[in-house]
Amino acid sequence: MELPISDHVVAELIKMADAHEAAWVTGELALVIEQNNKFHNILFDQCGNPFLAETIKRMAAAANAIRSYRIGDPVLLKLAVQEHRQMISAARGGDRNQLALLCRQHILPSRDLYLRDQIRPV
Repeated sequence: MELPISDHVVAELIKMADAHEAAWVTGELALVIEQNNKFHNILFDQCGNPFLAETIKRMAAAANAIRSYRIGDPVLLKLAVQEHRQMISAARGGDRNQLALLCRQHILPSRDLYLRDQIRPV
């Protein structure tokens, strides 16, 4: 990914982050998922390799139920909203290490919550 990202891409990401946050505020969970996916697709497209971006999108779609799992937890959903803003800031500032760290950490709450709910003591 070429960093810092362009002002045009920053504007697109902010637009999607705003829409994601608005859907969270109004409790429109289907729209939360839709806007989240749009946000991440814009970010994936910045890798500079359309074949890789498309593969990532397909894998993200296949894992969407797990990626979206945190929408049932208001605290974790608010955190996702904040994390999108942090990712934009890191990408805008050209901080590759911070952006990579944020992206890795961003998926963990959904994964961990999903696994907790799937692995119940007998």
